[in-house]
Amino acid sequence: MNFLQLEYFCKIAELGNMTRAAEELRVSQPGLSRVLRALEDELDTSLFLRKSKLMELTKEGRVLYDGAKSILRTRDRMLAQIRTGFQVSGQVTFATSLYSKRLEVIQAFSQVYPKVQLRYERPSITEEGLRSGVIYLMPLPVEQALLDRIEAVPVMEEEFVLLASENAPYSEEIPVDLADLKEESFLIEAISAPAYHFISSLFAQAGFEPKISDSKSTNKSALVQLGAGLAFTVIQLEESRTPGTKLLHLRSPRPFRTLYLIWDKDRDLTDSERCLIQYIQKAFQ
Repeated sequence: MNFLQLEYFCKIAELGNMTRAAEELRVSQPGLSRVLRALEDELDTSLFLRKSKLMELTKEGRVLYDGAKSILRTRDRMLAQIRTGFQVSGQVTFATSLYSKRLEVIQAFSQVYPKVQLRYERPSITEEGLRSGVIYLMPLPVEQALLDRIEAVPVMEEEFVLLASENAPYSEEIPVDLADLKEESFLIEAISAPAYHFISSLFAQAGFEPKISDSKSTNKSALVQLGAGLAFTVIQLEESRTPGTKLLHLRSPRPFRTLYLIWDKDRDLTDSERCLIQYIQKAFQ
């Protein structure tokens, strides 16, 4: 089964007549009949009820028609996107933490839109960045002044989990309540880190101030492995965690953070920026 067979089949179904379908497709009627016969042979079923010159879909034919139309629409959207990608050009300044799924999506965007140059900014929303046209994929800012000037579209949720030493007395299979870990030490990121406010909100919901073991080291996985404390990470980083550690899922509070596409609401977006926004939205649907 191929696209050409599906196109021919759909045309016959829509016109209900082999002769008219052949004329519109600009192929010979015997050739069109051979394509349909090959398709029915492959599926081992009749796709049409033949009544004089009228052809009506069988039950099996209706199933194939609905699926074929969906497949052909998807193909057409894909081809249109690829063709558009080679036409759109420009530069987009983008800011996010580039790891796992996010990195894969950005790499795929660059392949579809090879003439769009991506510049990367550090993932921290600022008024200057908004004014200069940065597109962010991040959680909402906490500052009201920034909230008042942005357009924000929710895109995805990411789950925060706890990285623990494999010797810690907790099971990876059983989610834990953060409140039950108040006697543990935690390796907390600096206050300027993008995840700091979200992690702080989890402790606030759990009702305790964490014991901070270390807040400066960049190699938290190694410290966790040595038993220096627990560290928050996102589930996408699971594959890169240090041997000798394990992941603990939280039951409460809810450990999911929403990420948004964010830009200055008073700016007119360029074609390149619109393409990036639409591409990321579809990728995470």
